[in-house]
Amino acid sequence: MKSFKLSNGSCIPASLCSILVALLLSLTGVKPLHAAPIDDYFTAIKNDNDGAVVTLLFRGLDVNTVDAQGRHGLQIALAEGSLKVAKTLLDLTSTQVNTKSQQDETPLMMAAIKGHLEMAKRIIKKGGDVNKTGWTPLHYAATGGHIDMMKLLLAEHAYIDAESPNKSTPIMLAAMYGTPEAVELLIVEGADLLLKNELGLTALDFAKQADRNDIAKVIEDAIRWDEKEAAKEAAKADAKKMTVLNPSNTLDERNKISAPIDVDAASPPRYQLRLTNQLNMVKPSSQKLPLQGTAKEPEVQTNIRSEFDSPTK
Repeated sequence: MKSFKLSNGSCIPASLCSILVALLLSLTGVKPLHAAPIDDYFTAIKNDNDGAVVTLLFRGLDVNTVDAQGRHGLQIALAEGSLKVAKTLLDLTSTQVNTKSQQDETPLMMAAIKGHLEMAKRIIKKGGDVNKTGWTPLHYAATGGHIDMMKLLLAEHAYIDAESPNKSTPIMLAAMYGTPEAVELLIVEGADLLLKNELGLTALDFAKQADRNDIAKVIEDAIRWDEKEAAKEAAKADAKKMTVLNPSNTLDERNKISAPIDVDAASPPRYQLRLTNQLNMVKPSSQKLPLQGTAKEPEVQTNIRSEFDSPTK
């Protein structure tokens, strides 16, 4: 007997589906499937009408149908805040969660910028790609300043210094559009503050161009701390060289010079954690560098890319 399978493994018999469809048709007033079922589908998604969406899917509409911009219904639902529909689509085993729109956006990216944490968890559980090539969910979460979303993505091994096609990193987007807390989180997690995008801009430049003085101060403090740690490491290396050149040093003196330098007790705990995270950071193989000669990207609905997408002419 033909049945409709849900993600939890349960099946609804076809006979029961027919009854449910008839009931939903009477309750929702959905038009019979004829000239424009796809238009009805996307309208229902935008209106968060999960009943109408289920009816159309039961009647044969492909759940992975995309609109004229190449957007999956799940991406549209997340963009519109239609969370009942999003949940319904995620309940279906056949829903593809890594589809990309013409603007290279995925459902997970939309969940990230809108702050739909529970939806993001479900997408990741269904295999959502955290480290896609180019713009990533972490870029989008950092733009929105969604701390819990950023923590989720980082816990799922999102690469913190992922490069967009013009080499902008998440902390650059957070510096311009996010919050001081978002920038602080990325600093603690080990983000590289000296990287530059194709325009030659660092995260500090992004903050200054946006007149985000509070964020600029956070970044400047972290850079000074990094420089201090680098100086200590250089001094340690010089001391080791002197040990080799001066064999008259006692064994205790050599051991003292070779001993690891403790992190300054006066350093903020968050910076001590930053050092640990930097040492343990590994770039995932799936976060590939964008291909050279990539065409200029279109503007996205969130308008977070437009100012820095094109290299300096």
